[in-house]
Amino acid sequence: MVYRTQPFTVTVSLDNTCIGNVAVQPGTAFTEYTWQVPAGIPKTEADPETALLHIYSPTWSPADLKISGDTRSLGVQVDQVIIEK
Repeated sequence: MVYRTQPFTVTVSLDNTCIGNVAVQPGTAFTEYTWQVPAGIPKTEADPETALLHIYSPTWSPADLKISGDTRSLGVQVDQVIIEK
């Protein structure tokens, strides 16, 4: 069942540096996306072995669409994240 009717953009950042955007079409199945992390990203964490990954997407509520009484703000569904060196 597809509730979104317009594409939306997902933005991925690592330690406050944008590493990629992707436009997701309504009804898109799980899809693999790959981004290269540029060298020299300024660290925001004190531990040099730690990085903070953010996945930003617009949110929606099933209650707003009269689908259910669920009032949570939902975003994009993520199956897994793999980070390779």
